[in-house]
Amino acid sequence: MVKNAVPVQYSVFHASLRSKQLVALKKAILDIIDSDCDDVRIYPLPAKVDIITVGNSFFPKGIHLIDNKINVFLTD
Repeated sequence: MVKNAVPVQYSVFHASLRSKQLVALKKAILDIIDSDCDDVRIYPLPAKVDIITVGNSFFPKGIHLIDNKINVFLTD
């Protein structure tokens, strides 16, 4: 996942993908998981979303992770 997305939390990633990229990522995931015990979920997000984080941040204080269209998340 770290080749295709930004880790936001342990086992939680954010990615901005085009349709073909999403299809390729799904195929890659299906090729490596054990579907009897692994649980992988993909949630589409709206184009503009405010994300609030509480608790220990993945990034150091004051670091902003910016997508080319939206703020993915901020740490304060």
